[in-house]
Amino acid sequence: MLRSLGAVLWSKCVLKILGVTLDSTLTFDDHINNVMRSCNYHLRALRHLRPCLSLDVASIAGSRLDYCNALYYGVTQSTMNKLQRVQNNLARVVCDVYWRQAHSADLLHDLPWLLVRKRVMFKAASRCYRSCKFGQPAYLPLASYIAARHLRSSNSDWLNEVPARIAIGEQHFSHYAPCIWNSLPTTVRSADSYDCFKARLD
Repeated sequence: MLRSLGAVLWSKCVLKILGVTLDSTLTFDDHINNVMRSCNYHLRALRHLRPCLSLDVASIAGSRLDYCNALYYGVTQSTMNKLQRVQNNLARVVCDVYWRQAHSADLLHDLPWLLVRKRVMFKAASRCYRSCKFGQPAYLPLASYIAARHLRSSNSDWLNEVPARIAIGEQHFSHYAPCIWNSLPTTVRSADSYDCFKARLD
């Protein structure tokens, strides 16, 4: 509670904007718990409807996990494991397979789906590729690396890595995305097309 000019202002520890729940420490625990509840609710409904749906239609249920998943970079491993369990359950429902009939890793490979953590990294790498090759979207805070002197690596399509001054800064896109991009092999970064980029990235 805050008092200003004789008025009482009530402050909240969480803020929900565009479907994302932000907490005061940006741990995203509240948001991920909301995502899990939403996914589990729809999974129960999907299991009843699964025999009437095609594989492609049933797979749409996983879009909730992908929405704003760039925010998940840097969350704790235990938090990421919660999302991974949701994806494992989704794979079983989509494939219409019960718990003991198949391992979730085999189902994810057959669909094929990337693990939740790898999906986050894939999205960051894809945005870096579009920014480097096409300059889109223009609002991304990415800049090409310019060496102080000419080096053999000067034409390697590297991005400038923005240092994080505080721990929470490591979750900023301008910090972690260039790190992911620069860690990719040169053959991946130099792909001529986006389809070629995705194939080499796999």
